[in-house]
Amino acid sequence: MTHFLRPHDPWCHGEPRLVDVMEDPIVLAVMERDGLIPDEVWPLMLEARSRLGRRLCKVVTLAA
Repeated sequence: MTHFLRPHDPWCHGEPRLVDVMEDPIVLAVMERDGLIPDEVWPLMLEARSRLGRRLCKVVTLAA
């Protein structure tokens, strides 16, 4: 039996990287439909990631 190696698919194994989400054709199509371009969305996504990261760091510190 021949086994084919498949590339790692972050959408099926864990959480995809933000860059993978932002480059996904469906995400790009939804942004286009809504009149957005990636250069407008990236700053918002990075700010949200930063705020979430700071909040999670506080929770992890309190739990330790």
